[in-house]
Amino acid sequence: IAIKDLRAQREVEKDTTGKLKTTIGKKDYLLAAKKYDLAIALEPNNAIYVCNRAACWLMVNNYEKAVNDSNFAIALDPLYQRAYERAGKAYLALGNTSKARTHLRRFCELASSMEDTPKMRAKVQEMKNEIRKADEFDQLLQKSLKRIQQHKFVDVSSITKRMKQIAISSGVPFLVDACLVIAKAYWSGID
Repeated sequence: IAIKDLRAQREVEKDTTGKLKTTIGKKDYLLAAKKYDLAIALEPNNAIYVCNRAACWLMVNNYEKAVNDSNFAIALDPLYQRAYERAGKAYLALGNTSKARTHLRRFCELASSMEDTPKMRAKVQEMKNEIRKADEFDQLLQKSLKRIQQHKFVDVSSITKRMKQIAISSGVPFLVDACLVIAKAYWSGID
């Protein structure tokens, strides 16, 4: 009976993963996440399924779930580089630049040491650029807050312009929100 159940499970698993590729191809990420729930129920220690569900959460801007799934995938397979990439992107979207940098750096380390292809080199460079942008954004944020405390509001305007450029180029919601906070603080100081 156990062998029969195992065969049935494998058939459902093959069917589920095949349908997942179709669902993701159609960009129905919520449905894909539900299908990954089924695949994970069948194979709960599969880091790839968990990490792919994290990708679905990223696509629908559910960053908390993306972080949870990514970190669970890392716990299942600490060398699975995509889990670090997805965790880093989710942390960045949540505004946790420190954890984002940690995860993105780990992705770069693993990717550089495990897979040397043009596509992976481009992905590593992309993540290094995101790390650089997060660093620059944090520095500008601290600089603008300091200028506001010193009542040097003219300096804040040019700083927030650069912050907005970074936010737009990264496409990360928290960066835009941070620009608005700085702008509000700036304008409230002028009154």
